[in-house]
Amino acid sequence: MMNKSLIIILGILSVLPFTAYSQVKGTATDNPCASVSGGSVNGQVLYDNAQLTPLGSTWVYLQSLTRITLDSVMTDEAGNYHFCGLENTTYRFAFKPLTPIGGITNEDVQDIFMDYMGFGTLSPFRQLAGDVNRNQYINSTDAMLALRRVLSQISSFPTGNWVFEDPYVVIQDGSSIILNIKGLCTGDANGSYVPKLCNPILTIADAGPEQPGVDATIAVLAANSPGPDEIGTWSDPSGGGLGQSPFSDVHNPASTFTGMEGQRYNLIWTISNACGYMNSDTVQITFNVLFNCGDDLIDDRNGMTYPTVRIGTQCWMKANLNIGGMINSSQNQANNPNIEKYCYNNDKFNCDQFGGLYSWNEMMGYSTTPGVNGICPANWHIPTNQEFCTMFTYLDPTVSCSTIGWTGTTAGGKIKETGTSHWQYPNTGATNSSGFTALGGGYWSRYTGIGVFYSYYWTEPFWTSTASSSNEAYNYYVYYNNSAVNHKTNQKSDCMAVRCIKD
Repeated sequence: MMNKSLIIILGILSVLPFTAYSQVKGTATDNPCASVSGGSVNGQVLYDNAQLTPLGSTWVYLQSLTRITLDSVMTDEAGNYHFCGLENTTYRFAFKPLTPIGGITNEDVQDIFMDYMGFGTLSPFRQLAGDVNRNQYINSTDAMLALRRVLSQISSFPTGNWVFEDPYVVIQDGSSIILNIKGLCTGDANGSYVPKLCNPILTIADAGPEQPGVDATIAVLAANSPGPDEIGTWSDPSGGGLGQSPFSDVHNPASTFTGMEGQRYNLIWTISNACGYMNSDTVQITFNVLFNCGDDLIDDRNGMTYPTVRIGTQCWMKANLNIGGMINSSQNQANNPNIEKYCYNNDKFNCDQFGGLYSWNEMMGYSTTPGVNGICPANWHIPTNQEFCTMFTYLDPTVSCSTIGWTGTTAGGKIKETGTSHWQYPNTGATNSSGFTALGGGYWSRYTGIGVFYSYYWTEPFWTSTASSSNEAYNYYVYYNNSAVNHKTNQKSDCMAVRCIKD
């Protein structure tokens, strides 16, 4: 049966006198538009509860009688709005709150049903909130829809989540009108909800530092935390992440992100609140092509390709590093933006065969930190004295890393290339069973007071990144006539071969 009181109020809403909406003539002292010529309308948008809570963060649209929007303004924290400079005509209003909805409870379901049965006491405006399907009737369907909302079986009403009074005003002779308007959440028939004001000033989103060299397909993000009543959300606008959700938790600032090797992603961290205020920041995540030890390593700085080998738990380049520009050995390698190398006998062909020869400081990139990246490719570093020790003791348990001088019995032979293509005869004990493939490329030193290249095809010394003093650093030699290794220290100005080890 049609609820007659609802039909009456729907008719009245378009013809009620202005005072039904707290409309009064304003004065110059309470009119924010006093200094603007023309008519004006100002007032508050209020929630129809016992407290008459102001509805801040609500868009108010000034419209013509035919519902064409002429102007809009957002209410402040006290629910205030105003329109100035209005022409003499008739205006209507529409509203879009950014405040989150709420207040729909079992009590509302009961009140809606009781009103339908004729035992209710809902006011005409609250009947509008109870008519959740907007068919101009309060009936059992409304009560059932409200119950389904309470039980979270539906998340919204198809007719919208808000109802507002629907006044119109007539501006005559530049009149100033104060008009307070009430609203309700659809379904909150008893007006129990107390809306919470959303702050338009949010925590500034910070997506964290860029990660340009992630050597995997999973990155751990590091955004800032949202403030109270705020929420942070990760998004991947490219949609290129793996799986249905590439984020382990889209709302966790420290979420992990799963992507594809060799791909770059611009991820967005957005901080927002329930009223729709938001701000965002972007972080770039780059995944390298996944590397398996034994694959060729391509140095993207100069296109050089290095074979690699796993020895125990370590991954080594199995060729000497060859990076930088060759300079004549009469020049000193210097701390400048360029990587500089010597080639044995100042012959570039020898760098192509045996790699470059580098002073300790040049190799280290003028750092003194053991294990530094130095002049190695990204994700590789200069091996420390201990890392060389780990390799040699894995190959030959008789090696003593605390010994300065000859140590072990077979470690040298196990890393030397076999034969005499790059070694002087007899290349004692060479098996290269490790795959390390050391060659007899010699070195450069000022041992005699002038710079001289030494021991071509006789020896191969390898720098470590561990200094033994301010002027010297540790290294390991292998020789053509011995299958052990020689643990030594040399002047940092000497120039030797460099092998890199995987991070």
